[in-house]
Amino acid sequence: QEVCRTPAQPSLTNIRAQSLCQQVVNKRGDTVGQIESYEKLKGSVELLIDRKANHVKSMVNIGCDVYMQASIPDTSRIIVDIGLGFYAEFALEEAVKFINKKVEVLQAKADSMSSEAAGINAQIEVVLKGIQELMQIPEEERQDSKRHFL
Repeated sequence: QEVCRTPAQPSLTNIRAQSLCQQVVNKRGDTVGQIESYEKLKGSVELLIDRKANHVKSMVNIGCDVYMQASIPDTSRIIVDIGLGFYAEFALEEAVKFINKKVEVLQAKADSMSSEAAGINAQIEVVLKGIQELMQIPEEERQDSKRHFL
């Protein structure tokens, strides 16, 4: 997991950069959570395919950890959240294909966010080094202060 570095003496620029970095890291965490949800759904769909079950009984969380028994009379099709509040009905095999593509897209998005956070951290380091050089801080003290950020 990416960690946003904070300077020992924060300046307005560093606070903004750290805030931006934290936002990117939080969005990446949400994306990783979506990936995990789709992977879990994929496992359930593959289980339905393997078992070739026509009828399934399950316990469904209806909120606040209150469960209710549910009966699914036809397991040949499934409704999947495709994003932006839209849902689509798929045959089980189609759902697995869609989920694989969705996970691929979400993983690319998470990787992009990781790169973005790393870039922000690199910018913070460059700014801090520039400030230290302008303030003519001796090299030994630079190394000590750098340890606080990393």
